Amino acid sequence: MKLKAEFYDDSTLDDHSERILIEGVRLERFVKNSVLLYMHEQMTYPVGRVLEVRKEKNKLVGEVEFDMEDEFAARIANKYKNGFMNGFSISVKPLEKSDDISLLLEGQKRATISKSELYEISCVTIPSHEDALAMRNAVNNELIKSVQNNSSLEQPPVMDLQKLATRLSLGKDKADETSILSEVDKLLKRASDAEKQVTDLQKVTTEKEKTVNTLEERLANLEETQKIEKVETLIRGAVESQKITQAEGENYKKLALVDYDSVAGILEQKRVYRSINSQLQTAQSTGKQSQFEALKAKRSAWDLTKWQKEDPKNLSYARDNDKEFYQSLIDAIDLD
Repeated sequence: MKLKAEFYDDSTLDDHSERILIEGVRLERFVKNSVLLYMHEQMTYPVGRVLEVRKEKNKLVGEVEFDMEDEFAARIANKYKNGFMNGFSISVKPLEKSDDISLLLEGQKRATISKSELYEISCVTIPSHEDALAMRNAVNNELIKSVQNNSSLEQPPVMDLQKLATRLSLGKDKADETSILSEVDKLLKRASDAEKQVTDLQKVTTEKEKTVNTLEERLANLEETQKIEKVETLIRGAVESQKITQAEGENYKKLALVDYDSVAGILEQKRVYRSINSQLQTAQSTGKQSQFEALKAKRSAWDLTKWQKEDPKNLSYARDNDKEFYQSLIDAIDLD
């Protein structure tokens, strides 16, 4: 749908007590990308395009076309068509301002923007300039639209309301714009709620993943601690049982942290470590015991008194190393 409109009139002030001189407005950049926005919203799609923008004395006027294939833009177009919206608004990039008193209008509080660049034109519900409105016929208040092939052309319906109502599972008695838009709003609300639920679920999932990761990390640390304690117990036992030395224990510990079972097997097969002195002492002790056993056999008739008189040194040895024999000598005295 196309319509003609007045975008700005510099003979009066806007709601911001500001005045933009139309003769100083540059249009070159705008006409290269003449989009029609809704409520100055630059972060969404345009609702149409500006087919023509020109200066008429102190006014900026032109013609716009709505994108009737876009549902939202078509709804906005119908607002203009049915008289529910009329306003337009411009945005400019100030290039030069003037404090010339002769350019000031009554009530003007800001410097006059004498030179500027047209930035964008928007459909608005309430224009900041009272005359920035769609042009309507003074007789029937209908929009003044473009004329093609010398005849006024009505735009085709935006959509088949009956088909749309069927798609929305509405009855034939609700195949009107109000009912359809109400149902669409419900669907959009459901979609918004569903999107919120998904977002909330994603947050919960993220928190659970963080918890799982934390638990896994704690479990890994616990397993590592238990592994170290197990290895230290193994090595400590081997050192205490004299299978390895304290110095060797450090090397065995490093190996056990990598392969516990293999090191445990090696240590289990190891014999108790004995120094040469210890082995010599054992040999000497074994020899002495053999000699004493032979001596006891020869002196089987000796009693405690005889031992004390004839061989107190070996009697002392018996007391310290053959307590059973020594006790038998004492018991024999008691029996007598």
